[in-house]
Amino acid sequence: MRQNHVRKFARCLAALLVLCPATIVQAKPVSIEHRGIKLNAEFSKADEKSVADPAILLLHGSGAHHKMETISGIQQALLEHGYSVLAISLSLGVSDRHGMMACDEVHNHLHTDAFDEIDAWLGFLRQSGVRRIILMGHSRGGNQIAWYAREGGVKEIAGIVLLAPATWSKSRAAMRYKERFGQSLDELIERARKTAPESRLKDIPFLACPATTVTARSFLGYYEDEPRRDTPSLLSALEMPVLVVAASEDTIVPDLADRLRNNPAPHVSLSIVDGADHFFLDLFTEDVAAAVHAFIESNR
Repeated sequence: MRQNHVRKFARCLAALLVLCPATIVQAKPVSIEHRGIKLNAEFSKADEKSVADPAILLLHGSGAHHKMETISGIQQALLEHGYSVLAISLSLGVSDRHGMMACDEVHNHLHTDAFDEIDAWLGFLRQSGVRRIILMGHSRGGNQIAWYAREGGVKEIAGIVLLAPATWSKSRAAMRYKERFGQSLDELIERARKTAPESRLKDIPFLACPATTVTARSFLGYYEDEPRRDTPSLLSALEMPVLVVAASEDTIVPDLADRLRNNPAPHVSLSIVDGADHFFLDLFTEDVAAAVHAFIESNR
């Protein structure tokens, strides 16, 4: 495997020295106003690509942003394959949000708020002349992309790419919450249910924050049992080609590959990146980009 990555590094270096200056326009920060909130993204547009070729809308994982290493690395690797990429950041209820989700904010956002913001960015791509779009999301973002596509049916979507998308189990979520934070998730859910939706729960663990302030509606929106947060269960209902990219060393969604092997659907493809963990860092980004390129070419 080490020799393979040495060879990949040589190919990537050659591409950077020879091909990239001729084929890639520098990424540009872009923003849009949506429902009184400023949304941020980065748009990297490949040269000499017609509007008939798909652009890729790329969404980060839980509490992250479009400049995190996983997203920026994959964005660059996809550019080297000739694809325009719009990497977006969800607002998480914060106007002009940058960087990772802040634990000192009052959290009043929902997992499903992503749908409206994805829709807004699709509008941006339409206005930019894009006519075919691949929706791609990592981790929680993968679930949000799949759930959005299941509900939406947007005609411009040419395919879905899910990178280590989130799975969901009520019992596993409770176990992991207890292991990580030492508190009972069921007790906190019951407390939130007995609280007015906009009331604040203070100093409780929430997503990546060991202690923060969160509204009851937001806490329930992320932790109450919801089968649609289980990405594999959504795939059969999708009406477009789907590629799921799994990592062989993933400890966050370790059941993903086996579940897809055991529940095949004709429109769903599975690609496993050997040696990668949940974040597909360094040269593994090229493995991801190669799998996405093969998927797009096979579904033209």
